[in-house]
Order: sequence, then C-alpha cells, then structure tokens
Amino acid sequence: MNIPTKFPTIFGLILLIAFIGSIIFGFERISRITTNAAPTVAPTNVIVTNITDTSFTVTWTTHDDASGAITIVTEHEKNQVLYDERDTQGSIGKYVTHSIVVRNAKPSSRYQVTILSNGKTYLNQGSPWVVQTGTQLTSLPNNLEPAFGTVLSDNDEPATGAIVYLSLEGSQILSSLVSSSGSWIIALNTIRKETLESFIEPEQRLTEVITIRSGTNESYATTDTLNDAPVPAIRLGKSYDFRKIQVKNTKSQEKQSNTSFVDLATIPNVLGSQTIEKPTPQQIFSLISPAQDASLSTFVPNISGTGIPGKRVAVTLGIKKPFGASVVVGSDGSWRYTPSEKLTSGKQSVTVTSVDANGKPKAITHTFEVLKSGTQVLGEATPSATLTPEATPTDTLSGQPLPTSGSILPTLLLLVLGVSLISSGAIIFVK
Repeated sequence: MNIPTKFPTIFGLILLIAFIGSIIFGFERISRITTNAAPTVAPTNVIVTNITDTSFTVTWTTHDDASGAITIVTEHEKNQVLYDERDTQGSIGKYVTHSIVVRNAKPSSRYQVTILSNGKTYLNQGSPWVVQTGTQLTSLPNNLEPAFGTVLSDNDEPATGAIVYLSLEGSQILSSLVSSSGSWIIALNTIRKETLESFIEPEQRLTEVITIRSGTNESYATTDTLNDAPVPAIRLGKSYDFRKIQVKNTKSQEKQSNTSFVDLATIPNVLGSQTIEKPTPQQIFSLISPAQDASLSTFVPNISGTGIPGKRVAVTLGIKKPFGASVVVGSDGSWRYTPSEKLTSGKQSVTVTSVDANGKPKAITHTFEVLKSGTQVLGEATPSATLTPEATPTDTLSGQPLPTSGSILPTLLLLVLGVSLISSGAIIFVK
C-alpha cells in the first residue's frame, strides 16, 4: 500500500489560508484590546465661550477622564498656564468635561491657546487656537433674566460636571458647568451678539438653543426666553423642544405666588417690576433656585440668583439646624452657592440677604421640600420632543473630530485569497 508523501494541492492551500487567517485574526484581537485599553484623552468639541472684553472660557470634552489645562500667550506677555475651574483646592482633578476660565484679559486682543490633556500638548491642526476678546461696551446690558434648569444622567442622577452651552438668535455662545445637585444657571443680561460688538437686543420671545455634553453623551434642547426659568429637566442622550410650552404665569403672578419677601426697608419690589425709577439689571436682587414650594431630589441643593456685581449675599439654609455662608455676586450679575452640609428630607427653607444699588438691605425667603432618597420629580417636557438640525450651536473654534481606526482584517484576507488563487493556477499550469 502506497502512502502519499505529499498533500493534495487544494488541501494544502486550504490549510495555508486557514493558518494565515488564524494569525491575522489573533493579531487583530490583540491590537483591539491594546487600543481599547489605552485612554483616549485627546480633546474634542473644543469651543470658546463666554467671551467678553476681559475674559473668555475654553471648553472641551475627552472620551476618558483626564486632567486639563491651557497655555495662553499674547505678543507682549509671557505664557500663562491655567487649570480647570473645578481645580480650586490645589489638587488637579481628572474629568471628561473641561472648562477653563481666562480672566484679566485685555479688550480687543488676540490670545493663542494650547490645550494640555494629561500633560500632553494638543493644537488645532498644527497651530494654537486663536481667541479674540470683545471690545469694551459702553451701552447698558439688556434686561433678560438668567436661564437655569436641571440636567440628569440616564439613571436619573445629577449629571455633575456636564457642560451646558446656550445661545440665542444671533448671539455668542455661553456655557456653564452642571453643579453637584444637577442644576445650572447662565446669566443672559450681558450676552453679546455673535460679532461681540454689542449686547443682544431683548425681544418678547427669543429662541434659545441648548447643547449639553458629558464625555460621549450629548443632549439638545430648543426653548425660548419665556420658557427658560426654569428650563424643564433634561436627561443626557435625549433631545427636546420646549417652545410649545405655554407660560403658565405672568411675571407679576410669579412674584405674588412664587416668592416670599421680607422687606427690611421701604423697597416696593425685588424682581424689577415697574417703580418710579425702573432698576437696571445690575440693581435686581433675586433668589431663583430653589423656587418657592419646589420639590428637590437632592440633599445638597444649588442656591442661585441675581444681584449687584461685587456685593455680598448672605445665605441661611435649613429650619431645625440653620447654617449658612456668604458669596459674592459675579461680574455678570449672578451668584450661586452649594452647601457643604447635607439637608435632611422634609420641609426646608432658605433666606438670602443683600443690598440694592442704594445700599438698602433686602431679604428673600423660599420654602421647599427635600424628597426622600429614591424619589425623583421631573419638570414638564413636551411629548415627542424633537430638535431640528439647525438647533445645534456651532463655533469658529470647533475641534476636528478624531478619525476612527478601521480594521485591516478584510484587506489581508482578500490579499491571502488572491495569492492562493494565483498560486493554485500556477501549479495547475505547470502540471
């Protein structure tokens, strides 16, 4: 009996293809595991916001947690390294959202910005980002009230650290970070036109476009200036259109039913209704959040409002064991306070005290309820909420999206198959 000493040609080719395919498949799997294990910290969605004549904010997101910083430089100044606005206690944190505020800038000046992510330098297509500050405006700001709301994750937890971007029709883009309680607030009285050359002229109803980003999660919402105080609760990963919501109360009704005033002097109003001399937006002292009779799902609520820039606001929180602190009103006329102590569930109150432009004291008290753990109350949203493509805000400093690496497996398999067919043809031809 003769035992064949050679494999048949076709069978040998099949074994060869299977062997090479196994090697390629194993190499591909190892490459994918190695690639996925490496953190993705390259900055994406780079947007410059909150541009004034003396400041601006640089924001971006990363796929994985990373430390963030920027280097800024002008023609006649040395390089400055600035860190995330949350890194205020001397330690540098790692986040998927990044927001760095540049202060003490000069009007109508150009700044070159380089991003540092996990200590590595990133540029905008090989060059630094260029930011132009606005001119110093002499006109008075508008009388638009702040926009505020709540952002939740997909499991109904506060979306702490998410970036909220907001723009009006023809305006610049403003931004703010979501607090630990899930709330955010953006002052609109100093919002400028897209050219930065003047303030937005207020109208009865202006469309607002809101984009929220947290790592790879995004949400979009369209509302207007009659439905932004508050903006109904937004969940990450969903889109909303709140423009169809009817305003339930007029401003005068809101003052009568939603706010309890303790007038320490003979001041007839707090929120800026008609008086003998109408106050400017900087003269308005208000408590915006929490609203009167609100139901909150957090034990650490965000307390926020408006006031006179540079003035102090005393905050007293709690009923049984009250505690408090004081904060300074920002240059945009807004203030916010997050308590360091947790409140207990049940009825609570907050009292804020400050002064008006004439130095006369005012106090405002709101009562609210802190819900027990596991209870969640959401704001109203419109059914079948959608967002048109035009609703996404854009910016001249948008970062380029990172390319997604493909797979070389199909190409190599086709190459091996082609070589095998040619080889088999050559063998048959020789025989």
